[in-house]
Amino acid sequence: MFTFSDALLHYIWSTNLNAFPRFQDLVETLQISPRITRNKKIDTVHNLKFITWTLNINISLVKIIAPAQKSGHQRFCYSYGFQNTLVKLVRVPHRFKPIHIIIYQKKYYRLKEPIAIFPLLLKGANPQNQLTFKNISIEAHQILDIIKNNTLHLSFPFTINIYTSYSSVRKTSKEIETNMIGQFLSNASTDVFHVFVTPDIDKNNLIQINALHTVQHSAKFAKHNLFTNIHITEGDKTVFHKTPKETTLNEKSCICDHEETQSFSPSQRYSHLGILFDVHTQP
Repeated sequence: MFTFSDALLHYIWSTNLNAFPRFQDLVETLQISPRITRNKKIDTVHNLKFITWTLNINISLVKIIAPAQKSGHQRFCYSYGFQNTLVKLVRVPHRFKPIHIIIYQKKYYRLKEPIAIFPLLLKGANPQNQLTFKNISIEAHQILDIIKNNTLHLSFPFTINIYTSYSSVRKTSKEIETNMIGQFLSNASTDVFHVFVTPDIDKNNLIQINALHTVQHSAKFAKHNLFTNIHITEGDKTVFHKTPKETTLNEKSCICDHEETQSFSPSQRYSHLGILFDVHTQP
């Protein structure tokens, strides 16, 4: 039985034969096994993280969900099942054409260009183009400049921390604090404004933003942590238990002199084992 990841890899290979003449070439680039059976504990989101980072390809999974009552949407809305904000916005130009897939009734459909939808990344909230903090306006394009490290023209009397997510999350999710992607650091005050970023599905110069009021995160941004990625390991996780060292024999003396070698229990199967026979031969 083929999984979604298997089908995705086959599609990437079949549409990029100039880069991967053989399917094995793609597999070796990703350094994962072509076998159907892989670690079942590795979910689709983790697989897509690894594929998008390694190949520098923009892949989006979009779900159709029922809208929240206060969202303003009517019958349904689109929500990210997976996306990689930094690959979309920072690691450009991309090496391969983007792949955008919509999930409907547990089936996968590839979206054709041009794409005119803007999936939600923060549950129960409509993304905005402009926010206000301390009576100062912060616009989405300014947040994008901070992410791309173009900050010489910016000036704010407070620090701005910028977050995102690989899949749709609630405002209270702890996952948000682990996905900090930018920071405007101000020494003018200790105030910190937390902003959540939702990228456009296809355009690398378009984002929308939301204010995060429940995040209590003040760590200094470490840019070198942005592009770290955990390699996918194959097979089930093996836990090694360190067993305590047991002394079975007294190594300070000869094995023959150890008390455990002095006791003897006769074998029921070999009744003569261990019995000493004195053999006398006649002259």
